[in-house]
Formats: sequence, structure tokens, C-alpha cells
Amino acid sequence: MTIPSDIEVYIKSASKTDITNWLSDRFSRFSETKSNKRMVVGVVPYQDLELNITVLENVVPGFSSLWVNSSASPWKSDQELARDVFKDTKLEVRCTAGSWENEQDPDLWWCISENGEQEIIWKT
Repeated sequence: MTIPSDIEVYIKSASKTDITNWLSDRFSRFSETKSNKRMVVGVVPYQDLELNITVLENVVPGFSSLWVNSSASPWKSDQELARDVFKDTKLEVRCTAGSWENEQDPDLWWCISENGEQEIIWKT
């Protein structure tokens, strides 16, 4: 299995504050380095590293993006991060159903919600 160079999930009804608070709880702190009305960029401690994080609020209507820009993270896939976020927040989380490959349908996504986990078609 190839370790992705970055991981991204989309969280329903989450503000950037909700997401950075979750990151602070998960990693003991979130250190903001830049922000504006819809975006916050920062780092979280992980092992001997700092993971670069970008949160974009309402990047797709109703969903905010959590992007971990590092191949060294506690998650090996978008789906692992999505499960972790859902477990703690109980908010619906979506991510790519696989990797971004030419053969893959770009509208095929993985959804984790109170109804369980399933592949969905999501036209963003």
C-alpha cells in the first residue's frame, strides 16, 4: 500500500473552529499560522514532526475541508481520517472512495454518517 502524500476529508456542518478544536483535542494543540474569513492554516504536533493542516470552511456547500498536507500522519488514508473525525464528532464525513486515478469516477465518494459507511455519488 502506498502512503498518500496528503489526506483530505469533507465534514458536514462543521465550522473551521469546530475542526481546529477537534485537532487541538486530538493532538494536544493546534497552532494557527495564517487565517482569513473562510480558511485557517496551522500545524499540529505528531511524533517528532509538525503536520501542516489547512481547514477551508464551506468549501463545498454545507461541507468544510480538513487537509493534512503530510505523508507522516496517524492516518494511512482519507477513509481512516474520516472514521476518526466521525467517531469523535458524529458529523457526516466524506472523502474520496479510493485514489485519484484516471480510471476512477471523480463523483464516487465514501460517506461515513449515522447510517454507516457507504460509497455515494457526490457531484461537487
